[in-house]
Amino acid sequence: MGHISQKIQFYKFLDHVCDLILCFVAIILSTYLESLYHNTSFNFLNSNSFQLFSIPMTFIVSLTVIYVVEGEFLYRFSTYYKILVNTLCIILIVFFILASFVFIFKLQLFFRTTLIFFTGISLLLYLLKRCSIKYYLSYLRKQGMDSKNIMIVGYEERAKSLINTINRHSEFGLIVKAIVNNKIEDINVNSDITIGSIENISKIAKEEFIDEVFFCCPINSIEDSENLFDYLRYLGVTIHVIINLNINKFLSRHNMKPVVEDFYGVNSITYNSLNTSYYKLVIKNIIERTFCLILIFLLFPLCIIVMLLVVLTSKGPAIFVQDRVGLRGRIFKQYKFRTMIEYAELKKEELKDLNELDGPIFKIKKDPRLTILGRFLRKFSIDELPQLLNVIKGDMNLIGPRPYPVKEVEDFRDKTFFRRHSMKPGITGLWQIQGRSDIKNFQECIDLDLEYIDNWCLKNDLIIALKTIPTIIKGTGR
Repeated sequence: MGHISQKIQFYKFLDHVCDLILCFVAIILSTYLESLYHNTSFNFLNSNSFQLFSIPMTFIVSLTVIYVVEGEFLYRFSTYYKILVNTLCIILIVFFILASFVFIFKLQLFFRTTLIFFTGISLLLYLLKRCSIKYYLSYLRKQGMDSKNIMIVGYEERAKSLINTINRHSEFGLIVKAIVNNKIEDINVNSDITIGSIENISKIAKEEFIDEVFFCCPINSIEDSENLFDYLRYLGVTIHVIINLNINKFLSRHNMKPVVEDFYGVNSITYNSLNTSYYKLVIKNIIERTFCLILIFLLFPLCIIVMLLVVLTSKGPAIFVQDRVGLRGRIFKQYKFRTMIEYAELKKEELKDLNELDGPIFKIKKDPRLTILGRFLRKFSIDELPQLLNVIKGDMNLIGPRPYPVKEVEDFRDKTFFRRHSMKPGITGLWQIQGRSDIKNFQECIDLDLEYIDNWCLKNDLIIALKTIPTIIKGTGR
């Protein structure tokens, strides 16, 4: 890890310590406001207002949510709007977790008014702190404080792109002091920047007090590069090697971030298909499986009633099992309450001309194979409940792209469609809340799936989950 990254990690640690202090302040203030609200004397140790053992629990929940939501968050590179959205998301998630814990385990950890006061105060304190730090850091950078002197080696497209980026963002605190190239005459910059040949890198680095060097040209084009790297290291200069612009365009187009790894002693640059960390996916998995277990427990009586009704109202089994395509093309058995007549799949070919969705996916608004009960189950998405078992088994996620039948996936004609399988399929997702059965263009379905994958985060999952509830209540399923 480079010094810049280490510096970022250190300040993140201090940032979390500050959040911990603010959380404690919010607890004290919420307890005080609660005493005013109930017209009682203030006592921080009042177990009814905020039990002592619930304080460390609140710390753990708050810091965990902050870490997950703001894992890659940097104040200088974020807008005030993004800070507001992130802070709101953190506060709402913490509120729902604490409230759910009280509801599920029937514990009196705090008064409801105390929790409401705590939520509001936390929002104000966290938001004030984040906006203040953002403003202060931007001010320091624009005043030239804590800046870094930069040397750029090479003057190809990637160098010009880097220079433009640095010039547009003075808050980054980077100052281009020198540019060196094999052909000095090709360099066209303002007079404040020192220009030289690659042979003079060592001399310029020392005279201009260079902090960091960005190599924007092939390393093998630099004579005696090994000794040059050694000399820069002796000067304490940080070295960056900018990747080829074509690779950079590929990464930008697909929203991928390179990661330098030591792969069994061999240094490699890794490009993960998902722009997120493994640990966040594990957290998503744990949260969704736990939630599905709770849902199955709560909805078990309803499931039994539905199974009986399905069997009594039409021939065939209560559960419909079908092969679907999951993570990276894996085949799994998907479970649903049966909503169609027996042997409905065999009659699918006869209805092919009635398909209302262009592309390989089969969808009919008034499918004649649906039973009367089946129409009701689909309308309110009750037929999807057995898929909670798929989530618990690990075949699916609660939220993600919809899984398609094997035959329909085999008919994909565009190779980009298969990228939707880079995440586990889900019971609900963007398609369900942004059009659902009204979408006629298959490309729109794919675009929504890829939008979800490219922008995945726990915050977006929470938003999709909350928006799914009114979608189900409205009965827009088919």
